[in-house]
Amino acid sequence: MVAHQESCGVAVAAVAGSVPNGVSANGVMTKGGEACEIDGDFANGVTMANGVGNSENASGDLKKTSVEVAAADSIVSPAAVTSNGSDFAKHGAQANGSASTAGATAAANGVSENGIKATGEGEEEAEGAEGAEEEDYEEEEEEYEYPLVADESDSIDARDANTPDKWIPRHPSLVRLTGKHPFNCEPPLSRLLTSGLGSGSASDAGSASGSISASRSDPASGFITPVPLHYVRNHGYVPRLDSSTWRIEISGLVSKPASLSMADLLAMPSRRLPVLLVCVGNRRKEQNAVKQTIGFSWGAGGAATTVWKGVLLRDVLIKCGVQLKGKNAGKFVCFEGAETLPGGGGSTYGTSMELSRVMDPANEVLLAYEQNGQVLSPDHGFPIRVIIPGFIGGRMVKWLKKVEVTRGESQNYYHFHDNRVLPSHVDAETAARDGWWRKKEYICNELAINSAIVSPDHGDVVALEGGAGMQQLTLKGYAYSGGGRKVTRVEITLDGGNTWRLCDITHPSPPTRHGKHWTWSLWATAVPVVDLVGVKEVAVRAWDEATNTQPDKLTWNVMGMMNNCWFRVRVTPTVTAAGSIGLQFVHPTRPGNLQGGWMYDSPGESPGGAVGATAVAAGAAAGGGVAHGGRLLQCSSQQTCLLPPRSFLR
Repeated sequence: MVAHQESCGVAVAAVAGSVPNGVSANGVMTKGGEACEIDGDFANGVTMANGVGNSENASGDLKKTSVEVAAADSIVSPAAVTSNGSDFAKHGAQANGSASTAGATAAANGVSENGIKATGEGEEEAEGAEGAEEEDYEEEEEEYEYPLVADESDSIDARDANTPDKWIPRHPSLVRLTGKHPFNCEPPLSRLLTSGLGSGSASDAGSASGSISASRSDPASGFITPVPLHYVRNHGYVPRLDSSTWRIEISGLVSKPASLSMADLLAMPSRRLPVLLVCVGNRRKEQNAVKQTIGFSWGAGGAATTVWKGVLLRDVLIKCGVQLKGKNAGKFVCFEGAETLPGGGGSTYGTSMELSRVMDPANEVLLAYEQNGQVLSPDHGFPIRVIIPGFIGGRMVKWLKKVEVTRGESQNYYHFHDNRVLPSHVDAETAARDGWWRKKEYICNELAINSAIVSPDHGDVVALEGGAGMQQLTLKGYAYSGGGRKVTRVEITLDGGNTWRLCDITHPSPPTRHGKHWTWSLWATAVPVVDLVGVKEVAVRAWDEATNTQPDKLTWNVMGMMNNCWFRVRVTPTVTAAGSIGLQFVHPTRPGNLQGGWMYDSPGESPGGAVGATAVAAGAAAGGGVAHGGRLLQCSSQQTCLLPPRSFLR
């Protein structure tokens, strides 16, 4: 496996039983800097007119940001892997090429047998904690093939020059949603499900129609998202952190408060889970097309599935003596990150969730330090972040600094002023004046059922050539639900919802040991091209095992969150470059400031019924009529019409 290019130099902490190259027995390494991807979507610090934020300039000069793969005294040996299998020791060298040591021994650092450095007294179990036991990890975990990106680069994007993030490599194809800074992005929709690889084991494939879909080992299945193409949600600058000195404070209603190092966490039993992350603002631009919200314009690419590794927060809290019963029992767990943000006059990003959810083994809340087999990248929370499967991304605090067990929910500014779905009549002024931000019933936690059409992409064209009635066009997309609920049905309509056609569904990851489904499902269906002639739009909707389904129309809200209406792609007549008549697919919007989409296009671009002479003439005059930069989908009577396999690597 090729090492993912990491940002700014990496050092290695030798904490107990050091070896000559400076690798500790726990294999902890230091990495400079990391980024924020807390979801949530109120673009605090962003000037919406031009997408430029007002975050303070932090951290210094640009340094070389690559990982050397050659063996020398300046690089950590690939064999120096941590005792729990972590990759931390493998991937880093400092910017100056030398490994460093931090600390002498575990005993000198006050690390206990269970890997926790205690800062408070009390060795006895907390009241009520005796009923909570750590999970058994003995069962064999699934192996995954982690996808690589052919055009990945470790260079610094010129757009990040003169920003606090000028030291972080970022993939050039990512669509920026808020200008230069802060960094918020999503991948082109055409790459979302085509750059990933799946697992080597058999998939749970099938559909209501009984057909079998591609297995996870199919490179086109797109189950696992490459980290460079994972969406990013940052509220401000990315803090530049050092894992050898980084600590997480565990406090509040626990009998044994602790200050945990990365070595402490790496010494604990680990869990590895494929988990879907979704920005709560995914598909917001559709709401902005109806009426401007206070959030920036996400397309449908604000979702990604990767494999996360870390320790269960539940286990950490048990070791720290969490109070589960009695007068000192906690009800919430509050999280706080490292970055300083403008909200509320200046604060860190923080939020909370119910303690009962954390302590339920079925929910598998992680303190994660690896993504797709590599240490976290800057934009995704290095050195450690929270992962809450089935929740919105806005609860998964990056660059985690504090965990506090409390009786009440977080009082952080962003906990109240972000990640809410207020009633449609409430605007920003009304929300502030009448106290809507603090009404608990409007908070977003679990994801809602949702789906989207990824292929055909916006602007793609299928030619209506000989034997059109025998040709098949394969539509593909994703579907997901929250709370671990399984997607049980995906269907498309060609007639505005009067009739529906079932799609083939792939559940790439089997349910967890507790029966939960934490990843997206992938769907596909073949449609005869002749059935699309005269069709105004194709729409998709999904259902989950609780019979939740998507509404046909969106519900506008001031933050533009949780949009999950039918995803509608319009079908419009056009003329191909070869002069033949074709059908073009137009998505509702395009992300960020990209132009196009039927919700924004002029009436002349709206789809009609039959192909008219005006449309043909206009297409020919335009040099082929393939608008929106679309691709010509090659079809024949002998085979299904699929996108060219390498067309996404342009």
